[in-house]
Amino acid sequence: MRLWSVFLLLGAGKAHAVDLHSLFDTECRRQTGILLHVDDTQVALIGLDGRLARVPRAQVRAVVLHKLLESPLGEIDVDPALASYLRRVWVGADRAPTFTGFATDFHDDLVIFLDLQGKTRVLEPIEIRKIGAVEPEGRRPLDHPRVQPQLAFPPEVVPCSTSSATAEAVPPSYVIADTIKLGDYFGKLAEHYRALDGFEERTRVHPRSANEGMSTDLTRVSG
Repeated sequence: MRLWSVFLLLGAGKAHAVDLHSLFDTECRRQTGILLHVDDTQVALIGLDGRLARVPRAQVRAVVLHKLLESPLGEIDVDPALASYLRRVWVGADRAPTFTGFATDFHDDLVIFLDLQGKTRVLEPIEIRKIGAVEPEGRRPLDHPRVQPQLAFPPEVVPCSTSSATAEAVPPSYVIADTIKLGDYFGKLAEHYRALDGFEERTRVHPRSANEGMSTDLTRVSG
């Protein structure tokens, strides 16, 4: 996510604004959702049905990003598999968890979370005092109506796409269809998630002293 777009969303007061990733695999099948995690082998998303979806990195042929001003999720199914990506987050001096959510993106010194109310939260790493795991809790309705997105996939820039877009459809913010660029994109995200996972592990014992370490880790892999 570009830095200007983070501030644009906050300035517009669109607390439910989200980025949607659409992954096209080698057989032209598409999985659309909100990013949850990336590692060396797979990409995890919350699908538009509120359920966990995983796509092997090696099978991704193209990534299409759409920026929406309203979340398309009406509920989230926090089953054991999805709960493994969900975290309680303590901010500043809060003694209780400030919110519970998913880390969905990174930019420079910013971490973007989607909380269980469907709202976007943008934090600097130094603000985060502690991160902890949660237990599964079943289906979680969100506090706003589900908005079915109309997404454009122009065939001239999106591999596998053959449909023409309607005037109301949201155009893609960017498309990555080059193998080397896909590797760089997912590789950078995987580094950020590893840094966040390492911070969580350290704060299980020393919640306050780990802030500087997290900030340093994310700054090192930013860009």
